[in-house]
Amino acid sequence: MQGTDMTQLGIAAVVVILVLREVFSFIKTLKFGTTNVVALPREYLVKFDRLVDETADLHRMHNVFDKDNRPVWYVKASLETAITELSKNITTQSIILQKMVDYLVRAEENAKNHDEKLDRMIYKNKAS
Repeated sequence: MQGTDMTQLGIAAVVVILVLREVFSFIKTLKFGTTNVVALPREYLVKFDRLVDETADLHRMHNVFDKDNRPVWYVKASLETAITELSKNITTQSIILQKMVDYLVRAEENAKNHDEKLDRMIYKNKAS
């Protein structure tokens, strides 16, 4: 069964983090001197440590999911609730507006019929 795009992204992120962790730990274990495979200055090792820590922080922040198993950084639940409520209110207002339009159309037709009857009565009275 194929996972969703977010699941695949999460799996890819975990794999990248694990690979980076292994690479960084290998680089950290290198010793300086004649047995060095790669001689890196201490400042680079400090930067690698910082990069590893920051990558782990990003993983911790992005590995939090809401009750629908959606990452919380993806869509705020409060925003989703607000949009749902707004949609309901717009639907209600549209229904009310349509009823108002229907009422005004009927009122205009009634007024037109009333005016026609009044005109006929006036015309009859003038003719007699």
